[in-house]
Amino acid sequence: MGGVASSAAVTRSDADELRALLDALRSGLASRGSTIPDIPASIGIQSHLAETVRDVLTALASQSFATHRVRSEISAAVRSGDQATMLSELLDTVTSRWIDRTVAILGPRKIQNLSRLLDRRVPDFLGLLDLANDENRHSALLRWTLDPRTAPTVGPATLVALVARLDDAVSWTAEIRRALKTDTLSVHREYTIADEWTDETRLERIDLVVSSPRFLLAIENKVRSREHGEQTQRYWAWLEKLSILRAGIFLSPSGMPAISPSFTSMSYLEMLSCLLDATLTSDLTVEEEIIMASYVKTLAGGVLSAELQAIRRSGSSR
Repeated sequence: MGGVASSAAVTRSDADELRALLDALRSGLASRGSTIPDIPASIGIQSHLAETVRDVLTALASQSFATHRVRSEISAAVRSGDQATMLSELLDTVTSRWIDRTVAILGPRKIQNLSRLLDRRVPDFLGLLDLANDENRHSALLRWTLDPRTAPTVGPATLVALVARLDDAVSWTAEIRRALKTDTLSVHREYTIADEWTDETRLERIDLVVSSPRFLLAIENKVRSREHGEQTQRYWAWLEKLSILRAGIFLSPSGMPAISPSFTSMSYLEMLSCLLDATLTSDLTVEEEIIMASYVKTLAGGVLSAELQAIRRSGSSR
């Protein structure tokens, strides 16, 4: 296990397995300094601990300030030889660094506005319907929030924030603003791209498509599943034939890379940051406030539970 902390060859984790392992460890550990109670055998903690640590380091790899400290602290814990102490300190370290990462992505003003939305007396509608992890329902809510016709404040601000993360952000921002001004922007779910945009005969549907006569932005959304059948490669094979501005976003809880390098990876935390952009400059409509308050509660109870619950416990003063 000593090689885990010093290994330079680290591969990105599967987000779902990482979260399941960390959730099981967190719930299985007693308070600081005590021994470990029984952990479900299905987790296989002995055989997978090294892999879990490697996954954690990978998830934090984009935050260089955190990675160095995590490796140093894990190395010290491993050298201690006390598994209970090592696991407790690992979880404390991961939690702390995960908060650091969340704060770095959202920033204090968005965290303050997020806390206000979380405190609103609005139910978690998806949670009530037991759909908090349903990919299609997340896509439906995102479609509503991205569409300026249904979300006139949140939609435009979110779209501008989204395309700012793409290659050639200047051109994308100009095209989004042009489409908003001329009312030629559309947002669709389960959009069939084969027949409508190319001469291909096979039918393929992308989770979300933002388009105008001058551009197409495809968003593939994954909540509890991996990319299958090289979806993004097939999508890009069609998209690159278009004679308009085009791009793809691969959305997942931890921002895993798509199989196609032409798709920009984006985490749900980054998407949340984009959704909160409107709260920095404008008042939301009543409908937007209700939908946003409900959706952030869905995220806090599921896809982003570790990040948002940790922020709520630690406070926005970090």
